[in-house]
Amino acid sequence: MADDDLQERIEQAEANWQDATSGNPGQLEWGFFCYGDASPAIGGGDGMFTWFPDRNAMLSFIEESLPYCPPGPAHIDADEVARKTAAVVEKLRTGSLADHDGLERLNSILSGFSQLTWIGTVADLLKGDHPYATRVRFQFRKGDGEENNGSPILESEKEGFFEFLETWGI
Repeated sequence: MADDDLQERIEQAEANWQDATSGNPGQLEWGFFCYGDASPAIGGGDGMFTWFPDRNAMLSFIEESLPYCPPGPAHIDADEVARKTAAVVEKLRTGSLADHDGLERLNSILSGFSQLTWIGTVADLLKGDHPYATRVRFQFRKGDGEENNGSPILESEKEGFFEFLETWGI
């Protein structure tokens, strides 16, 4: 692919990140948590929840943005990473690949670019049994003096939990 085309894809991916809703999901339904898979010395390691109105919008974002931004190692062909990412995302779209297996495949493909830790709905994060969701809930309640086992977020905790998500991973 021509350098100009690659630069356009990188710029579009950067714009996608600028337009994305991170941290607090508000009224959005689907999201993921990911972090940059570069050395912390060059900005890797920081992560965030990113939210979308529906599953398809989220999958499109993963397909169009993660192979280009954050950038991966210079010796890896971003367009080849994008082709492989698109193939996995298509299987996720059609349901021929479970989310857990899809994340493992995406993380292998996106090594050095981004790593996805969790994917799901707001309800999954608030009440689901995924180990990462439980960990986030545990950390939210850490130090509140109550017994803490990462149990589901109560309606009375929801606003505080969403505020907590604003800085989680940073």
